[in-house]
Amino acid sequence: MFPLTVSPNTIFDRALIYEREYGTLPVAEDREQNSILCSCINFLKSIGITVSGDAYDLQPNAAIEVGAIALFHYPNRLGHAALVTEVHEGYFYVTEANFKRCRQGVRKVDNYDKSLIGFLKI
Repeated sequence: MFPLTVSPNTIFDRALIYEREYGTLPVAEDREQNSILCSCINFLKSIGITVSGDAYDLQPNAAIEVGAIALFHYPNRLGHAALVTEVHEGYFYVTEANFKRCRQGVRKVDNYDKSLIGFLKI
C-alpha cells in the first residue's frame, strides 16, 4: 500500500536490502556498533531519529504510517521501538535493532500483534 522506496543511501535501506537477500544481518562485532545494535533507541538515533529515554516509557501519539515508530511492550517491563518502513493491509514492516539480541533486522508485524501498543510520530 505504502512501500518504502528503497535506495541504499541510509543504514536502514541497506539493512532492508541485505535482510531480504540473505535472511539475517550480522551481529555487532565492535564496541561502537555494539552500542547501536544492542539498543533499539540507540539504533533509531543512529539513523537520525530524535528519540530519548527507555522504549517502555514512550507513549503512542499517531496512527500507523511510514516513518512512524512502532512501540511494543513485552513481559517484565521490556519495551521495544522500531521504524515503520512499509504499511500494507493488515500488516507492516519495521527495521529495528535488538529485537534479536544485538542484531539489526527487518520484520513483518501483524497489525494485531498482542505486544504492539501503538505508534509514535516524532
